[in-house]
Amino acid sequence: MSKITDSFSSANVNYPIKLIKDKVFCNSITTNGFVTPIHLQWIPTNKCNFNCSFCSCRDRDLTMEHDISHARDAIEQFAAIGTESVTITGGGEPTLYKHFDDLIKIFLNNNIEIGLVTNGLKYKNLNYDLLKNMRWLRLSLSDEYGPIEKMIDVLETLNNNLGPIDLSTSYVVTQFNVERISAIIETANRLKLSHVRIVNDILNPMGMRDNCSELFKQHDLSRIIFQPRSEYLPGVKDCWISLAKPIIGADENIYPCCGVQYAIKDERKDLTSRFSMGSLADIDEIWSEQKRFNGSVCEVCYYTGYNELISRLKAPVKHLKFI
Repeated sequence: MSKITDSFSSANVNYPIKLIKDKVFCNSITTNGFVTPIHLQWIPTNKCNFNCSFCSCRDRDLTMEHDISHARDAIEQFAAIGTESVTITGGGEPTLYKHFDDLIKIFLNNNIEIGLVTNGLKYKNLNYDLLKNMRWLRLSLSDEYGPIEKMIDVLETLNNNLGPIDLSTSYVVTQFNVERISAIIETANRLKLSHVRIVNDILNPMGMRDNCSELFKQHDLSRIIFQPRSEYLPGVKDCWISLAKPIIGADENIYPCCGVQYAIKDERKDLTSRFSMGSLADIDEIWSEQKRFNGSVCEVCYYTGYNELISRLKAPVKHLKFI
């Protein structure tokens, strides 16, 4: 790993170093062939207080959200079969979920580490004493978010109230503006954020430049990830990532990964039924029988490295000690 910011990039077609380093996860696969749902991505609600043009779930049903009792039962089931972490995300804006604080407490009570992705617009009304129990928070920004002063104010308020947890931001570039991006980089360095991910609109990848490092060389870029998100391969039949890192939609269905909104080029901007692996009522059946998703339908896959590595971990190897 060349730098610490590499730790914060997950979706890629290369070998994922974090999976290799997770001895418990790898041991479960090599010992009994069981792929655990080690990391959930959880969408509690489709409600949102923004209307971003590039939203990956733009065509969703805005009325959908979890029944908190269903969520509690499901989280307890996932914890029992090996879930160790969750990213609470959208969908919509997760802090608009009416049981948001209760959801955080349920995950904490089940010893599941929490990350939160939010647009931060409710930053003045958040329960910071509760959120300090999370591991990280990532603020979603974009060219459509508003004036740069507003972005910096939200970042500073979060930084002042969250204590020691990792604070970062993801900035979606739709129209490349050197001054705005420079201001984000300068703020990240001043506040000592864990990292800044600067990405293009994945459905319209013309915003990013190939020479970003050169354009911003006057800045300290040690915290910065320029991620054009242009590398992908077709999906594969044995989609093991669907068992390791599933996404739970606001409709209470289970989907194979956070990239399914992009998997079919003419069916995007929603979690469509063709990608559903089942509902929260099917957790035991899906994982006890290892009913992985058939990813051969995916035209675009960002998790090739995960699937290839897990397939190799599951394969028998002779003379293991002779490396």
